Amino acid sequence: MLGLNYYSPNNDWEIHGKVRYTQAKKSSDAKYLDTRLKYKEDKVYCNSTFYAGFCSYGGFYDYDSAVGDYYKIDRVADGYTEEVRIYDVVNRSKSTLLFDVYGSKKFGKDKNWILNAGIYNITNEKYIPWETLRQFATTSVNSLVDSEGHGFNRYTAPGRNYALSLTYEF
Repeated sequence: MLGLNYYSPNNDWEIHGKVRYTQAKKSSDAKYLDTRLKYKEDKVYCNSTFYAGFCSYGGFYDYDSAVGDYYKIDRVADGYTEEVRIYDVVNRSKSTLLFDVYGSKKFGKDKNWILNAGIYNITNEKYIPWETLRQFATTSVNSLVDSEGHGFNRYTAPGRNYALSLTYEF
């Protein structure tokens, strides 16, 4: 970040310029530890369960002709695995150069009124901040982005935008 500030000699107005550069995230810097449950699968036959008479009607069981009985597969959590992975969305990270200009003017009898104004992202750069992209590694997030990537546009940072405010200090 590089900034330039100017304050008037009588301190009743000021103007600021800011340039921010953000480098695209590298794959080597975008790693996370993925933890997943590991399952053990057991084949449970009907003759060994309390509901043996209902197995053929339940719809949850398959028939094993070699044994002559219905069965189901029970999945039981049996520990977990850990794997270092790279965020799938790292390719959507891009380098950006942003320019902002903002300032303020004091006025009124005792200079109690302050008018603030600014123009941000002057070049109207379209980008998605890494802090936003990083959330897509979490599968529980309802991101509304489909498998082809449609929907990422809703997560872009604001384009060129303006701010104006008026403050009164007591």
